[in-house]
Amino acid sequence: MARPLSIYRSLLFSLLLVIALLTGAVLATTWIQARRAVETVSGTAISRTMDEMDARLQRFFDPAQRGLHLIRDWAIQGRLDFDDTESFSQALGPVIQNYPQITSLMLADSTGHERMLLRAGGKWTTRESRAGEWGRTTRWTERPSLTEPARSFTREMDYDCRERPWFKEVVRKRAAAAAAADETKWTSPYIFFTTKDPGITAGLSFPGKDGVTRVLAFDVMLKDISEFTRSLAPSESGRTVVLTDAGLVLGLPGTERFKDPAERAKALLKPPSGIGVPVVADATASYERDGVAPGKPFRFESEGRAWWGGWRWVELSSERKLALVVVVPESDLLGDIASRRLWILLATGLVIAFAAWYANVLARRYSRPILELVHESDRIREGDLKGGEPIRSRLVEVQRLALSFDEMRAAVGALFKVRQDLQIARQIQQDTFPAELPALPGYLLEAWSEPAEETGGDTYDLFGLRQAEGDGTGTSLIVQENPDTALLLLADATGHGIGPALSVTQVRAMLRMAARAGSPIAEIAVHMNEQLFADLADDRFVTAWVGQLDATTNRLVSFSAGQAPLLHFVAERNEVVQLGSDAPPLGVIEDLPMRARQPIELAPGDLFAIISDGIFEAMSPQRNDFGVDRVVELILANSAATPQEILARLRDAVNAFTGGAAPDDDRTAILIKRL
Repeated sequence: MARPLSIYRSLLFSLLLVIALLTGAVLATTWIQARRAVETVSGTAISRTMDEMDARLQRFFDPAQRGLHLIRDWAIQGRLDFDDTESFSQALGPVIQNYPQITSLMLADSTGHERMLLRAGGKWTTRESRAGEWGRTTRWTERPSLTEPARSFTREMDYDCRERPWFKEVVRKRAAAAAAADETKWTSPYIFFTTKDPGITAGLSFPGKDGVTRVLAFDVMLKDISEFTRSLAPSESGRTVVLTDAGLVLGLPGTERFKDPAERAKALLKPPSGIGVPVVADATASYERDGVAPGKPFRFESEGRAWWGGWRWVELSSERKLALVVVVPESDLLGDIASRRLWILLATGLVIAFAAWYANVLARRYSRPILELVHESDRIREGDLKGGEPIRSRLVEVQRLALSFDEMRAAVGALFKVRQDLQIARQIQQDTFPAELPALPGYLLEAWSEPAEETGGDTYDLFGLRQAEGDGTGTSLIVQENPDTALLLLADATGHGIGPALSVTQVRAMLRMAARAGSPIAEIAVHMNEQLFADLADDRFVTAWVGQLDATTNRLVSFSAGQAPLLHFVAERNEVVQLGSDAPPLGVIEDLPMRARQPIELAPGDLFAIISDGIFEAMSPQRNDFGVDRVVELILANSAATPQEILARLRDAVNAFTGGAAPDDDRTAILIKRL
């Protein structure tokens, strides 16, 4: 059960709840808008950085592709002498000079013949190998510049151009996709054979005039990409990284650690988790784990800070691409948003404080007159009907309540008097029930009545009669000890309450007066009907059963006016006989038709029960009647018991059937059993 609250607390809590909800809505809206603003700003900054990095990478790799196509065209046109080292160097040296990211150029064929031109260490070097003819012997030339004489020498080494990644990659892809033979082929990043630097090779294949397949390739140094990524960031603390399609680092972020060339060299071509920058590893793990689409900003946590990131692919060819990853801390993006949010929080706090204070004022203002009305209600409930202090309030409803309380005070005074009168009436009615039942030899008698209200519309009476001796008037005396006969009554007026109680009390009084006069049962019923027809309204009547039991003859003479069924348990046959009424209820018609009922012979063990409809019509929670059949079954099951025991079990059965509910109608029963 919920804990009760005073109206002051209820009003205060309700107002504070509304304030809290409104405050929550404002803060939630502010937070959502700030989050959206941060997401928009982060998306813009990240996208702008990736656009710029994309353009730089295109400018970095495009010259290699253009140079390859240019030299290939020269070779196809016969303008390039593949066999003359000097001619080869003089023709292709200027091409490499124009593209500083290109360190070397290789021209090879499927026979194992390769010629390389390398710019490294402040000099120009050529190498010629013919693995198919010369074996491990390679021929070299070195010169400080292209215009100076070259120094020639040979060197033994295990080298076959056909086993190098760039040669295999170009030849394999040309065979697998002839339609794309004109497309530049890019290798995966690897360590160059000659310089031992990390790089990537772009190559093209084409057929020579002699029918031999030739491969033209450029070595591109990857360490220059880190110069771009280290210098390019979306914000003060943002980072930019380039990864291979296998997830290895090509472009390092701009951190203090990677100012050292040695550190940069150690970190290249390692996975993000291996370069010592947690935010890069966390970003890549986040978009891979959550399946973030390229170009969509995403939020993640790293080292206790919130970050925003974005990534996209940069295609070098149809089969080779690089990944751009850009991250920026959320604190770099908030800027004025954080400041505005702080001011909103401060303003909201002030508004909440004022609203809470005013909610307390309102709660007291509205609860005070209600509490005064509650106090007046308590005084009235305790019977203090004197007027109290006037209740002051500007609220129309409270003023009307105060006026209603004054009117109620007068009405309650009248109700208290009615209640007292009802209690007196109940006591009077209870006093009409016999305190002791007549001791009729050979019989056990029991009776009980339970009103539905303070007073009931049911009554019963049982008293003994003895013929008056010696006066010759034929009158009878009402006695409890050694009576000749017992007179019994069960009457049920329509409805329940004070009116029906008066009617059945009138019936009881008439019965006792007629009994003293020695009137027979039928005559008593006629006189009762005449009087009730004259006294009762048209919609009022009384059902009644009157019986006279003679203990010497064991005969029960009775008359029933609308009271039915009457239940006679015949012990010899172990069955219950149901008897109907002899006439309509009393007070319905002026001339009561009389039908002589044969006296009922009560044999040893027989039981006769007169029961009002309040028992038969008792309702279960499922709205079913208790019914006559259940009463019959109970009598049969307890036929050997005393009337007191049978009546107690009947009451228990009715209470169990109704679920212990208060009776809707008066319940009355009389039981007669011959021993």
